[in-house]
Amino acid sequence: MFVNMHFIPDTVFHGHRQKQDLVALVREGVDVNPLDGFILDYDEEWILVQRVFEFIFDGVTLVRRGDVSSIIDNGVCRFHKRLLQIEGKMADVAFDMRLPAAEGERSVFSEFVSGLPGDKVVICEDERNEVFLIGFIEQIGSGGGIFVKYFDGEGVVDDEIREMREADLTMFSINSSYSLYYERYFRRSLRG
Repeated sequence: MFVNMHFIPDTVFHGHRQKQDLVALVREGVDVNPLDGFILDYDEEWILVQRVFEFIFDGVTLVRRGDVSSIIDNGVCRFHKRLLQIEGKMADVAFDMRLPAAEGERSVFSEFVSGLPGDKVVICEDERNEVFLIGFIEQIGSGGGIFVKYFDGEGVVDDEIREMREADLTMFSINSSYSLYYERYFRRSLRG
């Protein structure tokens, strides 16, 4: 298990969120590629990020805060943000999106997931153990995990429902171009 020895204080996350900085989140021991995006919100456990990939907004992702070993805010990030401004794309960033508050026994993650529509395609990743699930949330477990009715790359829904424990998640994504294509496919398929 990777233990992050780099604690990033709230003031750093707050500053990047307030200035609407485009940053790259580095997650040593989890992913060799930094995750580019805008920090929309954060708490002790999660960072809510509007992802950016090659100047395209690519969904919203929850990233485990403890996995982030550093935040890159350099000239390239600032120039890319400037290009997004010039193109008029900054208005498309969901800067007003916030993490929900935990309710009773339910975690912030459980509250976030419970607010999603039933036909929302989600991507759950445990990158340390190379687990990638794409599918629909069938149930939210009492211990904060979720049960996912998943499908493969060919759109074949498996009969089995898999549990993804919140403690094992490194990323949870919605509205990425990848998941939205599948979402539209399944909506069309259900309509006949």
